[in-house]
Amino acid sequence: MTPVATKRRRSSSVFFVGSATLVIALLVWQSIISRPKLLPSTTRALLLQIQQHQPKQNALLSEEDLLCQTLHKAALTRHSSSSSSSSSSSSSSSAPLTAVHGFVCNLGHLPLLQNSLASIQRLREPWISIVFALNEEVCTEIADNVKKNAPVCIPHYADRVLDLMKQYEPRSYEAYEQVKRDKNASIAESARFNSEMYKILINAKLYALRDIIHCGMDAFITDVDVAFLQDPWPYFATSSSAKDNNHMIIAQNDTNPTQFRLNINSGFMYWRHNHPHSRNLTHTLISDMVWWQIDQARVNRLLFDRKIPVSLLPTRQFPNGNVLQKHNTTNQAVAVHANWNAHFEEKKNVLQAHNLWFLE
Repeated sequence: MTPVATKRRRSSSVFFVGSATLVIALLVWQSIISRPKLLPSTTRALLLQIQQHQPKQNALLSEEDLLCQTLHKAALTRHSSSSSSSSSSSSSSSAPLTAVHGFVCNLGHLPLLQNSLASIQRLREPWISIVFALNEEVCTEIADNVKKNAPVCIPHYADRVLDLMKQYEPRSYEAYEQVKRDKNASIAESARFNSEMYKILINAKLYALRDIIHCGMDAFITDVDVAFLQDPWPYFATSSSAKDNNHMIIAQNDTNPTQFRLNINSGFMYWRHNHPHSRNLTHTLISDMVWWQIDQARVNRLLFDRKIPVSLLPTRQFPNGNVLQKHNTTNQAVAVHANWNAHFEEKKNVLQAHNLWFLE
């Protein structure tokens, strides 16, 4: 074969690979924008097709890129919806364009998630949340039952958690695999309180926190056993307790200083993405901590050791389960957290007792 023919053949190959990559990328993007409420399960397969045509380090779209696109698109969708609603009503949610409210949920905790979403829908100023679903059934149930202000649901997030865990927390990953083998358990289905699988489940929120911050957005992370009575976003614009918006983290007061030095409840936190330490800290939470520690212990220990400024929300406006047991009132509450209760029925009973259970 002549040098000229060889050159033409190489040019044709480059053109074919480049064209195929572009077509697949467009298909990925089209699949995202055509269904704004759901990240399609085929995205991962399409991503792999792209990476077959290019070296991994030069891939057009990484898994994290696709996730970031989805989060930013969700924020734009929320902002657009709020703008439209504000033209026909006196108010709309004050959630900023650069922030994401995220839940991490498996199938076993779905009723609590649905109740929390229902509480948001009842507000005069609702917003659209992100659900990092540990299995696709969670997204299916939400799509079938939540019609107004439906959240953006990311299915199969357990796959990403386990991939990152295998890389950054090999001891935790080994523990997960052992429990999965021995007890046929999965974080995607259910997890008994205080079990090894439960630890891995609740630590999954740290992975969502990391992903949101690394995508360049503020992260508002809440557990699924939270019911909202008012718009919480103004409390994050300026810390209500310290009147200081320089704090990197604003969190619910866990009222448990003997166990957690900073009293941070990791099931209700707001992290600012533009703080110089945000990216490093959120990555450290999943990569350089004692492997068996739960999320709350990790957050409190790391922020205490690094002397990171934290603002705690007032307990009257943001009561947890402990505060509710002592004061038994939600008169001033913005959001109620049914923690300090170990099991689903206990959490449900607490919420029902305060007329905060909205499911039939």
